Amino acid sequence: MQFAKIPGLSDTKERLIDSVKKGNVAHALLFDGKSGSAALPMALAFATYLNCEQPSDSDSCGQCAACNKINKLAHPDLAFAFPTAGGKKVLSENFMSEWREFVIETPFGSYTDWLNHINIKQGNIPVEEPRQIIQSLSLKSYEGGYKMVIIWNIESMAAPAANALLKILEEPPERTVFLLVSSDYNRLLPTIQSRVQRVAVMELSFDDTVTFLVEKYNLSETRAGQIAFLTDGNINESLKLIEQKENNE
Repeated sequence: MQFAKIPGLSDTKERLIDSVKKGNVAHALLFDGKSGSAALPMALAFATYLNCEQPSDSDSCGQCAACNKINKLAHPDLAFAFPTAGGKKVLSENFMSEWREFVIETPFGSYTDWLNHINIKQGNIPVEEPRQIIQSLSLKSYEGGYKMVIIWNIESMAAPAANALLKILEEPPERTVFLLVSSDYNRLLPTIQSRVQRVAVMELSFDDTVTFLVEKYNLSETRAGQIAFLTDGNINESLKLIEQKENNE
């Protein structure tokens, strides 16, 4: 994922890139945006830029080995945790094939979309997940760059699991970055909130939504404007309206 593939939000992109240029990368960032926002794509774009072998002043190169691996969600130094049905036998690592398919096809997808994708009614991140993360971070980086952990929908992490994560969030191994993604900041434990640097991922402006839909989906400006108005800048809802209209034709 590259920043260029995320519509609008130029201020947020610039702040993230600037933190890398100045060597001020926080060890734990929380990408906070409403369900269906660009929070996950923004985290992925930042992870890509962070380990890119030939970054420019405005984006990752998108062509080096690291970029290609992260784009396929298959970089050995990038770990994921996300809601599953819970329990020792249904950890995130056992759903990586479904996760890759979901994120590549619907990068702006919601928690509900994900549960539907794996055919479960309710998901959570069990306490075994942070334990596994801690164990994996004890190993050295495979490729010499940053080790990165993306925890998506972290509000699905129950209190025991969140508490198990606190220590390593506070004192992570060297060159390790946690990228947490949330669509409901108020559901997070205060102890988690206090250990992360919050990155607010806003909804798109009306104009940015229209431009994105016209350029990416070849809509007329009139139709794009109608969708932008109805969805109030929510990318996922905008794409669902397009799909719904196509299915009805």
